[in-house]
Amino acid sequence: MDTFRRICFFTALFAAAVLIFGTAIAFVSGKAEPGTALRKKDPSPEVLEKKIQPGEAVFSHVGTIRCSTSDTPPVPLVITPYFRYSAEDRAFYEELTQKVRKIRLIIGEYTEQYTRAELLRRGEEKIKNDLTDLINRELVLGKIENLYFSEYIFFE
Repeated sequence: MDTFRRICFFTALFAAAVLIFGTAIAFVSGKAEPGTALRKKDPSPEVLEKKIQPGEAVFSHVGTIRCSTSDTPPVPLVITPYFRYSAEDRAFYEELTQKVRKIRLIIGEYTEQYTRAELLRRGEEKIKNDLTDLINRELVLGKIENLYFSEYIFFE
């Protein structure tokens, strides 16, 4: 039993040394980029509803969209978009409700055009602006101004 404990101890010690040494090399070599995948989170739809002007509402009925990138193999991506609209404009609300599937399709097709690295390089604000323009091209009765993401997550 004493030999078994020694083997376990030295194996654990070796594994810990490899992890510490590997981490140190990654940081010293400059290949480690801590925090690059972090993003400034948008306010949640509930928080945004509390801050909006009277007569405005938040449209969050698009829901969570599971899409992928053009990488090989594709990198899964989850986006949950929402935006403000005029609460008094019932016709625009109905158009938005009817075009939820189209909005989801636009977002999925957009992400499939780019790799994960390209999307990260473009930046979240550029992606939001591009998607806002694409969605507004489909809308007839009104336009959205700002697109928000409550989720924007790459899975690896």
